[in-house]
Formats: sequence, C-alpha cells, structure tokens
Amino acid sequence: MTMKYKYKAKELPHHYNGCIKTFITIFGMRFSNITVVRKGKEDNSKKIIVPIEYGNKQKYIRFLNASQGGSLDGSFPRIVFELTGFSPNMEMTDNEANIIKCIDDGGNVVYTNSPMWWDVDVSMYITTKNVDDGLQILEQIIPDFRPNESWRVKFLEKIPIVDNILVTLNSGSLTDNWEGDIGDRRYVVWDLSFRTTIPVYGKIHDSLEDGQHVIWDSNVNIDNDVNVRALYDDLTGEIIETI
Repeated sequence: MTMKYKYKAKELPHHYNGCIKTFITIFGMRFSNITVVRKGKEDNSKKIIVPIEYGNKQKYIRFLNASQGGSLDGSFPRIVFELTGFSPNMEMTDNEANIIKCIDDGGNVVYTNSPMWWDVDVSMYITTKNVDDGLQILEQIIPDFRPNESWRVKFLEKIPIVDNILVTLNSGSLTDNWEGDIGDRRYVVWDLSFRTTIPVYGKIHDSLEDGQHVIWDSNVNIDNDVNVRALYDDLTGEIIETI
C-alpha cells in the first residue's frame, strides 16, 4: 500500500512545558545544601550555608574585581552556574509519531508525542576566599559523581511521567588570582563541568480532536488496485474515514 498526501495548513498553537527551566531549578536545588565549617578560637566553629545562583561567570568576576578594597565578606563562598551548550541526542530520541498517553485527574485523555532529547552542558563556578573553603565544597560534590549521578525528574505537569537522567561530572579546574598589588583581595575560583541529557516535550493534547492532523488527498492503493481517498490521522496511524 502506497500513499501520497499533503498536510492541510493550519495555525500552530503556542505551547510551553518549561522542561529546560525545570532542569535548571532541579540542578540548583541539588547543590543548595552545601556548607562550609570555619574553626575559630577555643574550638568554636561556624557553619556557613553556601548560596547558589544562576548567573554568568565573567559578570561575577568583573563584580569582584570592581569591588577590590571594599567589603566582600558576604560574597564568599558562593556557587554560580549556567548553561553553556546544547546539542541534539538522536540516539535517545524516538520516532516523533510515538505517543505518550494517560488519563488526567479529571478522567480525560491527555497525550503528547515522544520528546526530543538534548545534551546539555552546565558550568559551575565555586568562588571562595581561600583554598580550604573550596576543598570542603568540592568534597561534598565529587564523591557523589562516579562519574555520574542518576536523577529522577518530572518534566511535565499534566502527564505523570518521571524521566531518569544521568548527570555527569566531566572535569574541573582551579584559578587562583594571587596576583596584582599587595592590597588586592584574593579569591579562588573552581570550575566544574557537567553534562546531561534531558527530554524536551512538545504540545500536550487534551483530546484526540485537539491533536488530530488530517491529511487530505491521500491515494490509498489496496491489494485489488482500487484507489480511494482517505482521512488519515498521523498521530495514531489510523485511517479515520475513506471517501
């Protein structure tokens, strides 16, 4: 059976699932409980929760350099991270025609096409006043990645799917700005490079009619060589009606 068809043009509806935003949030939460302990006199110690934020390394470094001579005690230690690259992962991506379907809380059928998987690169910058603070932070991160860590993430709100993603710690480097005038402030920057693969889902359909793509002028050649016109649903792969 052979088919020739063309799509009926229609306006594409807006959709946004926030898959990338969800990953950014989960990444930040994963490293939000890191602490640094500083020992004082008479065995007194002070525990500091290391703040983490999404941002650009160069802007943060410019802020530190511009603030030399001022009070920056509240700026250390600190973790900053950002997305630095994307690339499609075709090995993990299934056929777009595959459908993920379920029943929502209201008893309605909701479904979407299989997602497009993307490799995502994340750079993390750990800024400290001294090497010891940085080593404490590193040893709360590195042992958990061998060299990867498995995360279970729910990327969709309407469809109860939990995806397993592997977050890999690829490499690390150290930058010590022990340069300049004697009065300049010293800070140490540890760079960590992560990579993972996340799913990016398309539109969530609330009903069959909402997601139906009708193909017109389909010439279907049956075994007896009788040509018929058909309405064909490319989401389900079914012929809806023959004409």
